[in-house]
Amino acid sequence: MRKVRFVTSFCSFLSFPCIKCSLKFMRRNWLYYLLFILIIIICFYYRTKRKLVDHSSFNSRNYAVMIDCGSSGSRLRMYYWNGDSKSVGLPSIKIVRDKNNEEIVNNINKPLSSFADNPKSSIDYITELVRKSYEYIPFEKHSSTALYVLATGGMRLLPIDKSESLISALRQSLSSNIKYNLIMVEIISGRMEGVFMWIGLNYILKKFKVCGQDTHGMIETGGASMQIAFEVESLNPGSSHFSYICPENSQLISHNIYSITFLGLGVNSAYKYYLKNHVLPPTINPGDFDNDLDPCLALNCVFSDGGITKKGTGGPDECFTHINYTFNRYLRREKDAATMDQFTTIYKTAWRRFNLTFYGLSEFWYGFNDFLHYQGPLIKSHYWSINKEFCSQDCNVLMKNMQNGFYKTNEHRHLTFSSVFYFSLQCFKVSYLQYIMDKFLPLESNNPVINAKSLNGQLIEWTQGALVYYLSQKPK
Repeated sequence: MRKVRFVTSFCSFLSFPCIKCSLKFMRRNWLYYLLFILIIIICFYYRTKRKLVDHSSFNSRNYAVMIDCGSSGSRLRMYYWNGDSKSVGLPSIKIVRDKNNEEIVNNINKPLSSFADNPKSSIDYITELVRKSYEYIPFEKHSSTALYVLATGGMRLLPIDKSESLISALRQSLSSNIKYNLIMVEIISGRMEGVFMWIGLNYILKKFKVCGQDTHGMIETGGASMQIAFEVESLNPGSSHFSYICPENSQLISHNIYSITFLGLGVNSAYKYYLKNHVLPPTINPGDFDNDLDPCLALNCVFSDGGITKKGTGGPDECFTHINYTFNRYLRREKDAATMDQFTTIYKTAWRRFNLTFYGLSEFWYGFNDFLHYQGPLIKSHYWSINKEFCSQDCNVLMKNMQNGFYKTNEHRHLTFSSVFYFSLQCFKVSYLQYIMDKFLPLESNNPVINAKSLNGQLIEWTQGALVYYLSQKPK
């Protein structure tokens, strides 16, 4: 260690002006001159050896880029792992970070579905997103970097002919516009989105490192759809199979994952449905109710959509009651009723077998954290009073708080002052998420839903789960 420090110090010394004096001195004494040459050789060897080690490590890396084309925009994520063919188990996938060790997220706040009437424009849209990632992946690895373009709820809401035209345009022309190896352009089903999120969650929790560990379930609401996924004992309709080799004993481990999705029960889509199909509780006389007022908006907040304008009265308790009647009717529709019956039966069986704990992701994090600053187990008695206080404040007061940065910290960087849509829906969002938990995950145990955005220093994302799933399908 001392030798390395000495050599490094001497190499740094060579760059100083006093080196000329040193050379004059060395000419007078050939022993010093020889020593000088010897140290130069050692210094050169040391630096060359260090570079060779780093280069070898770099060569063994594999890279993948995943693009999540969601209902409110598209997001690009970059991952890498070491390609050791002799290793057992799932690869150790890591997120590419910048020079400050920050996770890199490239976003475009415009959804892929917005190009439904002009599919060719989607090529430039995705190409722009991909090009932003080139600087973070070594040039020598560009051609071997795998690119997956996966679309979710926003694209599933489009008419089939329009969504197929968009996907077809990307498949035909994207490869010639980018440096990466295009592997897949797909609209994934809501069920598979749930499976990928389940894998991503349990992968970060290191549940696949030790054989036979109990796994956790997940519930997630985005803008357009809602997903629930958890492990079940045997395959049944709506479940998927996920297998890998356990690194402990080289045995094949298999998980049966039940995943359910409801397109239209994402928070944004749900509020739009609520606006147009609001069902009053039977205790309220329709003649006594002002349709221009909405208890699900903060006090005096005004929201307009599709020609309908509402003014908030800030009443979370009343809002929760209205949501119950509105969405109970929604779930009794023929196409949803059978799915709900199947889910209820499978959930009860799995809960008794695995004593499930669920993590609430996406809006379950943002809905409680961004404005209420609430994190942890989602127990109504813990956060409902905080929610009532927020909703009862006048909209102008809340807007001023936002302008002053009260709702914007390092954890809430996705918020901007222009995010009035998210701000005005906050009261609806919390009541709606409480309804979803009561309806789908009744507290039959002491395991409340835990809201989370990241665990063990990593963001919980379905894109990482998708990459783990696809890599597990590849033969070594």
